[in-house]
Amino acid sequence: MLSRYAMHRRGFAMVAAGLLAAACGDPTVRYVGEPQAGPPGPAGPEGPQGAVGAQGATGATGTKGTTSAPPRNRSKEEVVLAAPRDLANGLEDPYFTHLIVNAWNSLSKLDNNLVPQPELAESWESNDDATVWTIKLRSGITFQDGEVFDAGAVAANIERYVQISPRSSRFFSYATERALGQFEKVEAVDASTVRLTLGRPRPALPNTMSNFYSAMFSPASFTAEGSFKAPPASAGPFKIVEWEKGQHLILEAFEDYHRGAPAVKQLTIRSLPDPNTRVAALRSGEIDGVVDLGGLQPQQGAQLREEGALVVGSRPIALQQYLAFNNRKPPFDKPEMRQAVNMAIDRQSLAKDLWHGFATPGGSILPEFADLWVRQDLVHEYNPQKAQQLAQAAMGGQRMKIDVPISALQNNRYPYKSLHEVIQAVIAPLGLDADLQLVEHAAWKEVVKNGDYHLTVSTHGWANGDPDYLFSRFMHSKGDTNAQRHFDYNDPEVDKLVVQAASSLDYNERKVLYDQLQEIAFKDVRFATLLYDHVVFAHHPALEGYDVSTLYQPSLSQLSVR
Repeated sequence: MLSRYAMHRRGFAMVAAGLLAAACGDPTVRYVGEPQAGPPGPAGPEGPQGAVGAQGATGATGTKGTTSAPPRNRSKEEVVLAAPRDLANGLEDPYFTHLIVNAWNSLSKLDNNLVPQPELAESWESNDDATVWTIKLRSGITFQDGEVFDAGAVAANIERYVQISPRSSRFFSYATERALGQFEKVEAVDASTVRLTLGRPRPALPNTMSNFYSAMFSPASFTAEGSFKAPPASAGPFKIVEWEKGQHLILEAFEDYHRGAPAVKQLTIRSLPDPNTRVAALRSGEIDGVVDLGGLQPQQGAQLREEGALVVGSRPIALQQYLAFNNRKPPFDKPEMRQAVNMAIDRQSLAKDLWHGFATPGGSILPEFADLWVRQDLVHEYNPQKAQQLAQAAMGGQRMKIDVPISALQNNRYPYKSLHEVIQAVIAPLGLDADLQLVEHAAWKEVVKNGDYHLTVSTHGWANGDPDYLFSRFMHSKGDTNAQRHFDYNDPEVDKLVVQAASSLDYNERKVLYDQLQEIAFKDVRFATLLYDHVVFAHHPALEGYDVSTLYQPSLSQLSVR
């Protein structure tokens, strides 16, 4: 029978413009090391832009521009896209390619409200305590090498994941505990039925095994040790035919794809790390579109929309931009100073002026579209006067220099330098003199991990839609993000709430517990969500069917060229 939780789940099938301009012109950022790529230069006139796709993915050709569409010198069956990074990672990677490539399918996937839906699975159910899960599989599916997708193949894939765990990935590292909980065994009951037996309740298994954590490949693709022999065969809409690191990934349509062969027969994804190069390639018609996080920076999207030659759109995604405080170092060991900084930041202006409308002001740690879980009533107060009063009381009128590192990698995706300069400007009246340092991402991670910082801005995604994915990392005393960012959560009551919420079989009970945790995080301000990000994309107007999901996966299998 379905667990009570599973049954319930199934039922839910910036500051002011003048200050911004001043802050963005402040030449006080120190460059440490060699940035991976420079921030994009001005693409043309910039200014505040309205939101695009605030409630979903939206395309618009623009109304003010008169630029004509770029020439397109390819057949209707060939599409060339660009990404800011390699979207394939080689034979040792658990999945070889990123989810957004559309080269593989998984047992379960998330919809745009982060609710799990069957993909290669047809349905699932659990026993009363959610320790035994029975998964029914779709029939009539074959892998790209002609092998049959059945329960034996699923069991072989799960056993491979358990064998290689933990296995790092540039995309999403695999860990059995994160995916399946306390795994005991997997059995092929019959050709279309798989049974998973776990050592403790796993009420959110359809979430935790979604996407990366149940990507399926033909067992003939991997060795006895679990690595791939060659680019793997999967059951996805596109199969890999060529990959050159740092250059491109070439895919071709899988004609026997169970949802119908894609109309685009050859898909090339080029690796173009420099944001200006990507935009130039778009404008010239060298590429048909961009994919991935940071494929377009917000100001580039705004300018391309203004020009009107390309289709520009966006989608709110499961990614937050958050302010991280080192709670172990003065002055942010005092909650009043964290509250003061948090209160001095105008999130509405950040979203409108700096992100050009391609973001939503942040509140809860959970994104606004996660209807099952998010508390919409948590809204950060913007009150510079009160912020100064709090800071004055906490610091007694003294001034303090603080270290604020900036990731060069993130600055290549988002306007991080400008964002940190805005923060630098608005916290100066609080008695804080921010020393901004733009550093290589690896160096940034090391600085933050070692606690050699006071505050910084970072991103964090929500890959599986299970709230435990965030709360166990950010708020549990043993959480990796809690430790690496020095949030210093070490509260037995908070730990108890996190553990209880993760194991409860009742949705209503979990909802109450996660409501409490959202409020605790909101009031403690050990970290604070600044913005909920939107992925920005643009493509040639000849492309039809282009959409993106809240996990920024483009609908490549639905593309056609008119």
